[in-house]
Amino acid sequence: MNILKKVLLVGVSVASLAFMAGCSYGPGLISSVDVKPEEAKIGKAACRSIFFIPFGKCTIGKAAENGKLSQIQSVDYKYFNILIYSSKTVEVRGK
Repeated sequence: MNILKKVLLVGVSVASLAFMAGCSYGPGLISSVDVKPEEAKIGKAACRSIFFIPFGKCTIGKAAENGKLSQIQSVDYKYFNILIYSSKTVEVRGK
């Protein structure tokens, strides 16, 4: 009986840690960009979530709209996760 309690405790602990760790998926790290930094305009869009409830709109289109871009040349994603809070920022560069 004592072993069953330990196995159950370990299982619940692992499940709790997996639940609290959060999950994020981002695009690949390799890209090809042809833009000069002095010519580029930047647009940003951010969204946050608490307990998996999202707030805000963080799409490439919204970031381009915020930066008044008509042509997108590169996109960067920034993620931040800590227990029940997560944020995502989309940063686009272009003309």
